[in-house]
Amino acid sequence: MSIAKSFRLAGIVLAVTSLAVAGTALARSPNSNEPVKLPIMQSSDFDFIVTVYGEVLKEAGYRVEYVNADYTASFPGVKAGDLHVTMGWDTSPDLINDVTDSGKGILAGSSGVAIAEGWWYPVYTEESCPGLPDWEALKNPDCMEALSTAETEPMGRYVGAPPGWSTRVTERIEAFGLDMEEVSSGSPVTMMATMQGAIQRQEPVIGWGYYPHWLMASVEGRLVDFPDYDTDCYEDPAWGMTGELYDCDYPTGWVWKVMNTEFSLREPYAKRILFLMNIDANAVGIGMDKVDNGGMSLHDAAHEWMGANPEVWQMWIK
Repeated sequence: MSIAKSFRLAGIVLAVTSLAVAGTALARSPNSNEPVKLPIMQSSDFDFIVTVYGEVLKEAGYRVEYVNADYTASFPGVKAGDLHVTMGWDTSPDLINDVTDSGKGILAGSSGVAIAEGWWYPVYTEESCPGLPDWEALKNPDCMEALSTAETEPMGRYVGAPPGWSTRVTERIEAFGLDMEEVSSGSPVTMMATMQGAIQRQEPVIGWGYYPHWLMASVEGRLVDFPDYDTDCYEDPAWGMTGELYDCDYPTGWVWKVMNTEFSLREPYAKRILFLMNIDANAVGIGMDKVDNGGMSLHDAAHEWMGANPEVWQMWIK
C-alpha cells in the first residue's frame, strides 16, 4: 500500500472519528496518566518536530517520555506499542507502510514539512566534476580523483548517513557502476561536520543531504540529478526492480506522522492533536540551527517556537 493510499485511509479514519463524536464533545483531556512515549534520534530535524508535538501534549495535560531510538527502529517500536508516535520521511515508504499495512499503526497525515533528500554537493564541486548535477558526471575518473580521500582512494568518497537511516546509497553506487565508496557517519552531527569541514577547505565533496537543514540553507548547493523517480521502484523490497535503480530517483515530498493504532483508540485527544499538528519547513530549519549551532536544548527550541506561534499550536489542543 502506498503512502498516498494510507493517507486516504487515515483521512477516512479521521472522518469516522469526527462523525462518532458529533453531538458529543470529544474529551479534551488525557484518558490515562501513562506517559506518551516519543522517539529522539539525535537528529535535530526529526527531534525538533517530535519535541514540538511532545511539548504541546504537555500543555494539553499529557505526561511525555522521550526515548532514545534510531530512525529505523522507531517504526517497529510504534508497531509494537513501545513508542506511540514517530515521523516518517517520504524517502522511506517501506518503513511507513510496514506499520500502516499491519493495522498496528495509522498515518496521521503530513506534518506540513516539505522535504528534498538525496546526493548533495556544494556548487564549487562542479569545477572538479563538470557536468554536474547530471549523475553521469560522476563517471569521470578525474571527478572521482578529486572526491577521493586517503580513506577511499582511488575511489571517490561519499559522505554517508548514519547506519540506521534508509538511504540505499551503496545499492545506487553499485547499480550505476560508480567508483565511489560510501563512508558512513556515526551520527547526523558527524555527517554534517564532515561536509562542513570540506566546505570550509573548499574541497570537492558529495554526500547525503536534505532540506530543511541549516547547512544546506546556508551554502549554495545542488542535489545530483538522477533519472526520474518511479513509484513502481518501491514494489520490490530491495527498492530495485530486479536490481536496477535507473528509474528510481530519490523523491521529494513530506514528513509524515505515524501513530500506534491501539494508542490512538485509547487516547483520541492525543490523536486529534497529531492530526491537526502542522509545522512548516522554515520553522524546522530555524529550530535546527538553534540546536546545532546555538547550543539550545530541544525543549527550549520547541518552546521558543511555541512562544512565537501560540495561535498555531493552541488551535491543535482546542
